[in-house]
Amino acid sequence: MKTEFLLSERDRANAALRESEQRYKRLLAATTDYIYTVDLERDLEHQTSHGPGCEAVTGYSPSDFASDPYLWYRIIHEADRPAVLNQVDLILHGELPPPIEHRITHRDGTLRWIRNTTIPHRSESGRLVAYDGLITDITERKRWEETLKAERNLLRTLVDNLPDYIFVKDTQSRFIMDNLPHSRALGATDAEAVLGKTEGDFLPEEEAALHRAEEECVFRSGRAQFNAEESSVDATGARRWFSTTRVPLKDLQGKIVGLVGIGHEITGLKRAEQALRESQERLSLVIRGSNDGIWDWNILTNEAYFSPRWKNMLGYEDHEIENRFSAWEELIHPDDRELARQRVQAYLAGDLPTYELEHRLRHKTGSYRWILARGVVLRDQTGTPVRLAGSHMDLTELKSAADRLQHANIELKETQAHLIQAARFESMGTLAAGVAHEVKNPLQTILMGLHYLSQKLGNLDGDLALTLSDMRESVTHANTIIGDLLTLSKATLFQMQLGSLNRIIQNCLRLVRNPLEAAQVLVALRLDPDLPQAKLDESRIEQVFLNLFLNSIHAMPGGGTLTVTTRVLELNETTIANMPMYRAFKPTQRLLLAEVRDTGTGIKEADLPRVFDPFFTTKPVGIGTGLGLSMAKMIIDRHEGVIDIRNASGGGVLATIALKAD
Repeated sequence: MKTEFLLSERDRANAALRESEQRYKRLLAATTDYIYTVDLERDLEHQTSHGPGCEAVTGYSPSDFASDPYLWYRIIHEADRPAVLNQVDLILHGELPPPIEHRITHRDGTLRWIRNTTIPHRSESGRLVAYDGLITDITERKRWEETLKAERNLLRTLVDNLPDYIFVKDTQSRFIMDNLPHSRALGATDAEAVLGKTEGDFLPEEEAALHRAEEECVFRSGRAQFNAEESSVDATGARRWFSTTRVPLKDLQGKIVGLVGIGHEITGLKRAEQALRESQERLSLVIRGSNDGIWDWNILTNEAYFSPRWKNMLGYEDHEIENRFSAWEELIHPDDRELARQRVQAYLAGDLPTYELEHRLRHKTGSYRWILARGVVLRDQTGTPVRLAGSHMDLTELKSAADRLQHANIELKETQAHLIQAARFESMGTLAAGVAHEVKNPLQTILMGLHYLSQKLGNLDGDLALTLSDMRESVTHANTIIGDLLTLSKATLFQMQLGSLNRIIQNCLRLVRNPLEAAQVLVALRLDPDLPQAKLDESRIEQVFLNLFLNSIHAMPGGGTLTVTTRVLELNETTIANMPMYRAFKPTQRLLLAEVRDTGTGIKEADLPRVFDPFFTTKPVGIGTGLGLSMAKMIIDRHEGVIDIRNASGGGVLATIALKAD
């Protein structure tokens, strides 16, 4: 029993040892470092052995190298073989060569970078008997080095080609980096020539001292210095002005070790400002004598000048508006703000030949004034815009007069159209009265004759009976037209009394129930239950809705939806301005609206202006008389209302009737 226990313990120990060895081999196979040994005492064919980590680096196993003694040489990149052979030669001659970095071709065909470090082994007599090599995979490091090198090259290219001056100094104000434009301005041939030197080696001592004083402030305070205006004399002796920014440069521990500076030349701006100052007095005289509002905007500082006349146009005293560009932006009407900004930007960018803009500015009272703005840009020698100045002219009265004239023209055209339409109906009424009386009696005689023939002849054959039936239908249709004409001529026969528009609509829908069902048209009612009554002739209004419903049914032969809506509309000036059909009413009028909408095919846009013309129809021959909508308009006109027919968004036709509420 004791022997069996000892055997079991030994088996477990052996298994643990094997597992440990396998884990060790897996770790060695995965590592990117490995050791090889060259035994100089053995035969050439077996002199090199490679550790198990070689497979992770080269793709080849130790057995691959053992079976092919020259595999190690073939995987070396052809351009790097001389360096490797030189390393071998040095160690064979008793020297300790430095590590070398070279490329190898991995088994999968990719190039890898390795670092090869050799260590010699000597016998007790000092003879070289072997040497070891430590191989480290540095492919990723090399890739990052190449990337860093490319980025540094890109950064250097950008720095040397930017027009601004870019430099880095240590805490002794010595240059540790400079870009080419700045170096040349100092008089150096290249950026390398200024490294380790100060500005005192290139500039007059008093100017260099001023620059050092500014830099000392940055070192002491630890705060950046932005847009400091400075001047210096360049290598040609010309004075140039710069706007310089200096930022402290800190190491990883936060200690200030230098500064980074960027200088932007503003010589042209300085000259322009000087020229502007010289002309300001003359400009001031012009401003005081002008009736327009004068303004001047400094684009670089965002400061602005608004003349007293400019502020007075908007109802403000001189002290009530700040001299900043945003003051103008804040006064712009919200709907005009984006347009104004785009117009200014486009002009400054050179996309527009002139700056001119009509926009609205808020008056002190809260109302808005229409303003015409004109301006001219002033640029420095580089073409950069530095100022924009101009005038504002109040166009409010001119705009108001133009709007009144436009509305008058519209009303005149509408009045002319109404007069023409009224003349048409008056002529039609006169014609209808005459024609109806002259034609109605003969038609009755013909109809009676047809009835007599049908009774007298008795049973008729098919063709003769069909002929008499067609004649009777034709006379009946003509009689219907005569009846419609008589209706048009009876303009005075209206019985006006208080009535319910909702009730009339519901009655009419009951009357057309059969046509609705036959055409598979669904009805959607949206009637205002609190709709007030109106003075109307119920039978005449009923005739209007019957005509509209039947027109909608005919427009939906394949089925659809008929939606009828009633509501109250409180008119105001905005509604009347946006909807010309309501201009016949007063702005404070309450209206009863009835809307009839179908989902049919709609009306051609070219036919819409003619829908109320007598005898105009879009229906097939034999369907309708072409007088339905003419009579509907005549009836609504007699009620001092309006009727409007247009194509609805999304398809179909929308008919709107507006009547005055009682």
